[in-house]
Amino acid sequence: MRHLGWSLWDLENRPLVQRYLASPLVLPNLLTLRIRESRNVDLLQVLKAPQLVSLDIEMFPGNPLKDEELPVPVAAFLEQSGCAQSFRSFRLGKCIIDAEQLFTILSDLPRALATLILDNLIDVDMHLLWKLFKNLEASRDGNDLCFSNLEVLEILKIPSPGRQLDAVVDYIKSRGPSFKFKLVASYRMVEHRALEEQEIRDSLRYAGSGVNAIVLPGSSYIF
Repeated sequence: MRHLGWSLWDLENRPLVQRYLASPLVLPNLLTLRIRESRNVDLLQVLKAPQLVSLDIEMFPGNPLKDEELPVPVAAFLEQSGCAQSFRSFRLGKCIIDAEQLFTILSDLPRALATLILDNLIDVDMHLLWKLFKNLEASRDGNDLCFSNLEVLEILKIPSPGRQLDAVVDYIKSRGPSFKFKLVASYRMVEHRALEEQEIRDSLRYAGSGVNAIVLPGSSYIF
C-alpha cells in the first residue's frame, strides 16, 4: 500500500481500531495519507508510516477544533512513524483552528518539509501565527530556523483581505535573502488581487528576499 485515504466518522470507537491502540498498525510502504471530512484525527495514533512523504488533512466543515484535538494526534503519528527524513509535504484544509494550535502543529513538522499548504483555514490570526514563529527563532539565537528546506508555501482562501498577508511577508523579510521558496496566496474575496500581488512582490524585492510571490484570483468559495 502506497497511498491511503479515509473519511473519518468516529472510527476510533470501532473494535478493530481499539485493538491497535496498544500497538500501532505499521504501513511500511505508505507514501501518502489523505484524511477527508474528519471530526477528529485520533485514528492517526494507531498508525505508523516510516516512509511517509505527504500528509493531507481536511476537517469536517463547521466543526471548531478544541485545544490539542489536532496537534497531539498529528505530532504522535509523525513521531512514532519516524519519517523525518522522507516527509516532504503537509496540507491542512477546511479547518476552524486558532493561531496557537496551528503554530503547535507546524513547528513540530519534520525539518525536511518542502511543501506547506494552508487551505481555507478559519479563525487563524496570521499576525499572531508568524509572530510566534519569529519569537521561536529569536529564542534559538538564529540557529535551527523553521522551514529551512521549504520550496513552496501556499496560503489559500484567506477569509478576508485585512492585510493578513502582511504578517507572512514581514516574516519572510526577517529571514533575509537566503530564504528562497515560492509563495502562492489567494483570498476568498475577488477584490484587490493585482494591487496585493504587486505590493508583495515590491516589498520582497526591496528587502532583497529570494521568495517569489503569486496572488491568485479570489473566489466566492464557501464550505
